[in-house]
Amino acid sequence: MKRFVSTVYRGLNRLIEPFGVRLLRTNAPTRSFSLFFKHLKALGFEARTVVDVGVAFGTAAIYDAFPRARYFLVEPVAECRPVLEKLKQRLNAEYFLVAAGAENGEVTFNVHDDISGSSLFPQVEGEALDGEARPTPMRRLDSLLPATLERPVFLKLDTQGAEIEALEGLGDRIAEIDLLIVETTMMPMRHGIPQFADVVRYCDEAGFAVYDVLEGHVRALDGALAQIDLAFVPKESVLRRQTAFFNPDQLADYLKTPSKLRGTGS
Repeated sequence: MKRFVSTVYRGLNRLIEPFGVRLLRTNAPTRSFSLFFKHLKALGFEARTVVDVGVAFGTAAIYDAFPRARYFLVEPVAECRPVLEKLKQRLNAEYFLVAAGAENGEVTFNVHDDISGSSLFPQVEGEALDGEARPTPMRRLDSLLPATLERPVFLKLDTQGAEIEALEGLGDRIAEIDLLIVETTMMPMRHGIPQFADVVRYCDEAGFAVYDVLEGHVRALDGALAQIDLAFVPKESVLRRQTAFFNPDQLADYLKTPSKLRGTGS
């Protein structure tokens, strides 16, 4: 049956590929935010505090998954205030119209016509994409958050290249984070931004391990993978406590499958 289902998947995907879509298993790598949160909730993870940095137009999957959490929303682009106001009315939330960074002060923020692409860092394509250079307050996250956060704490970072700076702005309070989702880039599409290895290295040194790989984007230039979202958890997280691939019943079923023993499984 498993082999039959795989064959059907491949056949259907060949048919719909010209339309730019494909079918995925619900447990496939690079799953959506919604499926990832469903996975976490099935394991008993329920965020009580959510720090959403780089809100832009919002991430509905987060708010749908954790509607009773306390939210802290951080977004530097003033045009997003109506979105923040709606989220404040819907959720137990407060928001800050600032950029998250390693220091408190003021920075020049590049506000793009496409708001979600706005960044501290200039594009490699030049001024045509950089938009309006706007003076913007910058604040450390540890200066915005209350002294006590109800755990588990989930931090999402989508800051178009300033993710490590935002993490630095947590200081020692990074130890309070139980789940971290960070947008990472595979190539330096903006001047001076960290790339995939830099983000993983920083998080590793801060005590976090990659737990999952989520949604991504390819670039228009050649279809190469440009950005993905990485989910991190503390290395000692209960989510990493089990290191085996199978439970005993699953292992017994696996060993009963002759094709697996011959290495001819689908």
